[in-house]
Amino acid sequence: MTLESHPEPRPRTAVSALLSAYSATYLEAALRSVLEQSHTDLEVVIIDDSPAAEVRRIVDQIGDPRVRYFRNQQNLGTALSYRRAIELAGGELLAVINDDDVWEPDFVEQLLAALREHPEAVLAFSDHWVLSGEDRDVEQTDRLSMIWGRAGLASGLYRPFRRLAVLDGAVSIAIAALFRRDAVIDRPIPAAVGGAYDLYLAQVLSRDGAGAVYVDRRLSSWRVHEQNQTNVPSCARAEQNAAAMRLILSDPAFAELRPELRRAYGARLWAVATRNLRYGSDRRALAAITGALRHRNGRAALLLAPLAMPAPMRRVLSKHAAAKPLARLRRGEDPAHPL
Repeated sequence: MTLESHPEPRPRTAVSALLSAYSATYLEAALRSVLEQSHTDLEVVIIDDSPAAEVRRIVDQIGDPRVRYFRNQQNLGTALSYRRAIELAGGELLAVINDDDVWEPDFVEQLLAALREHPEAVLAFSDHWVLSGEDRDVEQTDRLSMIWGRAGLASGLYRPFRRLAVLDGAVSIAIAALFRRDAVIDRPIPAAVGGAYDLYLAQVLSRDGAGAVYVDRRLSSWRVHEQNQTNVPSCARAEQNAAAMRLILSDPAFAELRPELRRAYGARLWAVATRNLRYGSDRRALAAITGALRHRNGRAALLLAPLAMPAPMRRVLSKHAAAKPLARLRRGEDPAHPL
């Protein structure tokens, strides 16, 4: 899909917060956490991808001129909405904030200082909290910091940071990162990666061997709730994760990580197969199983038997094989890692 260009000149500012809004449930809190930053030279580029008028109502209610509101003429989805936001952003530095997350008041100040101290870095990132509703869940925060490779990670420059970005999951582009616009503007986000746009941006930012600087603080909060895009099992989400990993696997810049990337891609194909067995099509499930086997995920062969079963029996069986990210998160496990 071709995105129409916007006739307005890009305003110049230090930092652009990028927000693709679909739900308005927590939007006001997200917006206010940006507008109340200690560093005030910033804007919010909000792309309204929702079918209702609630997002616009909240923007008008807040009434801050630093909020630049754009409504998609048709639903573009997450990837193309953030692609549009990047194109419209006036800041030299960009940060993503989801419509249900919040920043600490010094989020921009701390990450901006890190980038100024390390001009060779394309990105600064931090750890983050997990919110359950309105409350910080310290136990889950600590567990996810461990799972995603930030527990024990020292503050400072990491160059290159390919492994941290695309395998360890330490660099959370969608929650706790500030990155240079000129490092991503020439590599537009493809529609196929959908909700895995953050993994695609991690690929783009890390591929050329540049540096990332880590700030060992929790400077933002990721809100966990039943409607989280990350936590709602779907065939589309699994296929988007696989598409993003396939792009990394085929990128020559990541050749040194290829054996591990193949296993990671096979794991994502396993998720595609299990989701399609339960919710989707046999044809897609079989294609994913075949791909998983090619990428050294031998357990995928276990999924061939259910294809011969009647659909009702298969759904009962696949409930136990399909990933259940929200339940895994509550147990302190990686919600993106298939069973």
